[in-house]
Amino acid sequence: MLANFFYGLLALATFAILFLAAYRGYRQGANRVAIAIRSPTGVETSRFAAIGGIEQWISIRGDDIANPVLLVLHGGPGSAMTGLTYARFRPLEAHFTVVQWDQRGAGKTYGRHGKAGAGEMSIARMVQDGIELVEQLRADLAKDKIILLGLSWGSILGTEMVRLRPDLFSAYVGTGQVVDMKRGEQVGYEALKARLQARSRGKALAALEAIGSPPYPSRKALLAERRILFRNGSALDRVTMRQLPAALLSAPGFSLRDAWATLAAGFFSVNALYEPLMTYDIRRLGTRFEVPMIYIQGVDDIQTPTALVEDYVAEVEAPEKALILIEGGGHIVIVTHFNTFLERLLECVKPLV
Repeated sequence: MLANFFYGLLALATFAILFLAAYRGYRQGANRVAIAIRSPTGVETSRFAAIGGIEQWISIRGDDIANPVLLVLHGGPGSAMTGLTYARFRPLEAHFTVVQWDQRGAGKTYGRHGKAGAGEMSIARMVQDGIELVEQLRADLAKDKIILLGLSWGSILGTEMVRLRPDLFSAYVGTGQVVDMKRGEQVGYEALKARLQARSRGKALAALEAIGSPPYPSRKALLAERRILFRNGSALDRVTMRQLPAALLSAPGFSLRDAWATLAAGFFSVNALYEPLMTYDIRRLGTRFEVPMIYIQGVDDIQTPTALVEDYVAEVEAPEKALILIEGGGHIVIVTHFNTFLERLLECVKPLV
């Protein structure tokens, strides 16, 4: 009798695994059809490219090859978006040829090389990777200049890139813009503390106070603070974060190994880049730029505090500059408020090309 019970349990578990695998395959197929580029003038390619001495993953998609090229620099470090935003970014591809790049130590690039094969993990090395990629894109897509969009960690790389090689870019767009990490963490900590007090989140407040105010003593403390922050964002932020695992598991062209690499890469990259990241101050580059500098920021962003971005942008000198605030938005307005973000890109950035 007991043996029959265990055999039945094993059969049920096997059926459940097969069902989930079949459903995942179905969702991947449906998503592949939904995001397909059907225009005869479109482009849809994903591949590893030789960048900075290693192969790095890039995705190039758009409905019309004549559209401006928009290179998206993901956040993190190590938080590649190719397996997360394929559906959300599809409308963007009607207006731009969108390039997503899994930086060294991120996404499929991390999946191919692992820790040992990532090579030099430094801001300077990754900035040079980005410039090398842009040079390839100019040749492959027959464009003189491209638009650069940096999200959070990507805004560090992006600002450094346009500072070093303004000749490559028609505009820079920063969102979740990093300014002064040390000061930003202090401001963000106090803002999160006030948010928890206002919402009567006593347990979360006690956990935050147990971590202590920044500078954080370890990477572990930083990640613990981030978990509290993510769990206490806006309702829209929390819904979006809950949707991401399902999006990753049903991403077209993503194996389970790719999904695992996308998640594991974040821990590796944060560890590798923790010290230079936590002491970074973008103002050391100066505030004069030779390309248009556009910033699209969530009003309620306390991870890269909007107050610091406002002060910084006031000092920026550029051929064109703008700070666009999105009400109700937090750190990832490019995802949570995508339609508004796209409208601002079309109004304020595309005409600069």
